[in-house]
Amino acid sequence: MRVASWNRIKSAERDAQAGQALVELAIVAPVLLLILGVALDFARVYQRWVVLEAATRDAAQYIATNTDALRIDWTGTDADTKARQIMATELGLSFSTDSSQASCSTTAGKVATTVSAPVTTTAAGGSTSNPVQTVRVVSCIGFAPLFSYPFVTQNGVWIVRADSTYSTVVGR
Repeated sequence: MRVASWNRIKSAERDAQAGQALVELAIVAPVLLLILGVALDFARVYQRWVVLEAATRDAAQYIATNTDALRIDWTGTDADTKARQIMATELGLSFSTDSSQASCSTTAGKVATTVSAPVTTTAAGGSTSNPVQTVRVVSCIGFAPLFSYPFVTQNGVWIVRADSTYSTVVGR
């Protein structure tokens, strides 16, 4: 009789411990999943930012060094279109000539650019015959995270921005 009652007590303790472990898992699992989700989103947005920064720099360099070859109309959107084309190619996105992409929107996967007209000066290594030309390209892209974080996203989208300035000596 004593062995049977002892086994019942041990069985009840095991059941209580199993229930306690299940409750602890139910409390801790959402927190662990949240931490994992935030880490994944941070890694994804960081990777997108690094690629956008490189694409913006490449677009600024291309426009600054090929201004004469492009015959860019700086009053129009030729430079913006060419910069968007370069960035879309590097980001692996489809290129669109849609002029509504001139400003950042809350649409994920859309590249928007603003290219300022080149500023020509004789400072920092330039001269009157070989001036320094500086082009600034500002770009942004909408990024859709795994979760819609309150107070951080706009309509569930993060806006990732990059700004690059490139200077070159003209005629050298």
